[in-house]
Amino acid sequence: MLTTIDIKATLAANLGGHVDDYTILGACNPSLAHAALSASPEVGLLLPCNVTVRRGEGRTVVQAVDLGSLLGIAAGDQAELADTAADAGRRLRTALDSLA
Repeated sequence: MLTTIDIKATLAANLGGHVDDYTILGACNPSLAHAALSASPEVGLLLPCNVTVRRGEGRTVVQAVDLGSLLGIAAGDQAELADTAADAGRRLRTALDSLA
């Protein structure tokens, strides 16, 4: 994890507002990030890969975006990124599946 953002604490400190527990984790695999940035520097707009962990309806919800879709937005149709995006997506899915 590169970053951990406690949204609940940040909103309370800056706005006096209240939300349920909500954390954004900035996940990064250095070798995949390097490969993606080497293929297309624009992909840095999407790094690190955000994963959210929040409380909702009495349970913990962990979510991550579809990396293939996001990379398509930032880098257009660059075949060089397809394998990297697929690899990163598999790794995120494996991590999320292990939580179930």
